Amino acid sequence: MRVGITMGLTKGLSIFSNGLNQNTLMFYDLVKLLPNVESVKLLDMYKRDESEYEKHFSYVKGYDIIHWGNDSIQDEFDVIVVFGITPPDEKLKQFKAGNKNKKVIAYKGGNVSVMQMEHIVYANNVKKFTQEGSELEVNGAPIIDITQFDEMWMVPQQEFHNKDIFEIHHNTKARSVPFIWSPKFLERQIEEVKSVDPNKKILFDERSDDIDKWIVASMEPNKSALKNMYPLIYGFEHAYSIDSNLFEKFKITNSIEQSKNKYLIRLVHHREFYQNGLLQLGPRWGVVDLLSNYANSVFSHQWGNPLNYAYLDTVYLGYPLVHNAELCKDIGHYYEGWKMKEAGSLLVKALRERKEDTSYMQRHRDILKRYTVDNKDMLKQYELLFNNLFEKNEIDESSYRWENNDLV
Repeated sequence: MRVGITMGLTKGLSIFSNGLNQNTLMFYDLVKLLPNVESVKLLDMYKRDESEYEKHFSYVKGYDIIHWGNDSIQDEFDVIVVFGITPPDEKLKQFKAGNKNKKVIAYKGGNVSVMQMEHIVYANNVKKFTQEGSELEVNGAPIIDITQFDEMWMVPQQEFHNKDIFEIHHNTKARSVPFIWSPKFLERQIEEVKSVDPNKKILFDERSDDIDKWIVASMEPNKSALKNMYPLIYGFEHAYSIDSNLFEKFKITNSIEQSKNKYLIRLVHHREFYQNGLLQLGPRWGVVDLLSNYANSVFSHQWGNPLNYAYLDTVYLGYPLVHNAELCKDIGHYYEGWKMKEAGSLLVKALRERKEDTSYMQRHRDILKRYTVDNKDMLKQYELLFNNLFEKNEIDESSYRWENNDLV
């Protein structure tokens, strides 16, 4: 079969600006290896010339890209997988015209339901919060148009909130599929850094001897209740109360716009680590830049989003990670839910032990193979998922198992 994958490209954003673009390209790389796929191409909804790709989207170099504007689009593909940007209904009807065996799949990587829920709740409070001096920003949430997909595939961390809502809204089957990750973009970034400074220390094992005190970073986006700094403030305070000499800074990234948030300032004012000058609100950094220049460990919390590229990237580079993501609880150091005392104690333990744990990076790289194209069982399952679109097979009633990143 011939597969097309839509991709939303935004000027000024790197490949690390959001997980969806990485997910799209990693999915392309996987699909290209499937024996039942004759060809795969990226579908750009906007017409661009080659120079624009080279200038603004260098990360798509080597990928086969065409524009939807081609009037013979219905002859190009058998399956279109929608990532991030959904073509208008008339375009999808054009694709399916005259052939009922064409399939359109939605691949969902973001928590659409929660974003919409927050937009409904917070939109009613914008005026009130602004008058009180809060810096609350209400972000636009995607409206789920009632596009008729043949099936919806989700990264497994989105099933809890979205499965039934997707199925009711679109009147089609929604399923979790194996999570796909690759170190290729990390390695490419490391190469770029090394080309400028060959002696630059990037991996933890290269930097460990230079670490006296720990700079702990939070990489949460701070855009939603799903992933933000709030619980981590208390977890770090507890860690600081156990061993204040262990820490140099608590660096909260993606938080520059929060620096004038009066409520946040009041909240942290009585925290001991804040009074002693350890809190720093920072901009957004890519993970390689952050962990080679500004921090040496990661402290994370999520609520309903228990699998994330940032976790995998962190341990791939060898850095200590403390998190509560139950769909990858065998990487880094895992604490449960909102147990922030446990989280703080675990942070202290993880940092005290990391330098002596000489197998940490290789052990984690071995675990991470379950998400990569080196996992032949995962390739086989995606082969079955595509075949299942046309003729039902054993994959149809399966469910996700995090330990092996597979469907059973």
